[in-house]
Amino acid sequence: MEEYENKISEKQEDDNIYVYSDGYAEEGNADERDSEEDSTGGEELDTSGPNYSQAEKTHTVRRDEGRQNGSDRTLPFLLMLGVLSNPIEGWKSVRRSGINPDETLKGCFYPMLAFYALSRFSVFFYTSRVDFGQLFIDVLISIVSFFFGYFCILILLRTLMPAGVKDNITSNFGKVFIIISLSSLCMFFSFLEIMPMLWDLLIFLPLWTIYVVCRGARFFRFPEHKQISCTGILCFVIVGVPCLLMWGFEKYFK
Repeated sequence: MEEYENKISEKQEDDNIYVYSDGYAEEGNADERDSEEDSTGGEELDTSGPNYSQAEKTHTVRRDEGRQNGSDRTLPFLLMLGVLSNPIEGWKSVRRSGINPDETLKGCFYPMLAFYALSRFSVFFYTSRVDFGQLFIDVLISIVSFFFGYFCILILLRTLMPAGVKDNITSNFGKVFIIISLSSLCMFFSFLEIMPMLWDLLIFLPLWTIYVVCRGARFFRFPEHKQISCTGILCFVIVGVPCLLMWGFEKYFK
């Protein structure tokens, strides 16, 4: 009886063993390939086309490189005009542009300083007799007052501002802020030299620089209890230093 049961169990085990031949395996693989072809419409996948994810990544890298090289940045002179037309949005654009002080000096301050120096020669159109020696001294005074005034402003602000604000003033944005403000002052002084007949009206143009500085002072995040005093120091130093230097040089050399 036990031998009969063992034979039955061995027969069941033999019946449960499935041996797949190589031909059947190849046939199964062929069925899988057929199913893949059906899902793709009977055509092979085209891998020769562009990889759009890689292309997007490459475009992003190139765009970032372009920003680092300054190709996508707004010209400093246009940033200055934006600040003068709309101070709040203009200063926001300056912050977003990430422009550095060297670019602002070359693209805005130096051209405006040269324009101011050339505007001093407009005296030839309004005066019959011009002292060339004195004119040369006036041009030199104009250049020196603003050029060295920029460095004097940085030194004075580091000395007069509270400890928690000094780093903001001497940051890249702080330096660009000072450079753009001085550039606007150079432009307004140029208009005064070119159109002396409108002196009574144009004399108020430098006040717009003070207004622009006041509106932009919020981006330095002065302490609440020192906001008015810090803003007053910022306006006085930026506008007053070039004027005081010019006045002092003229008194000394004339």
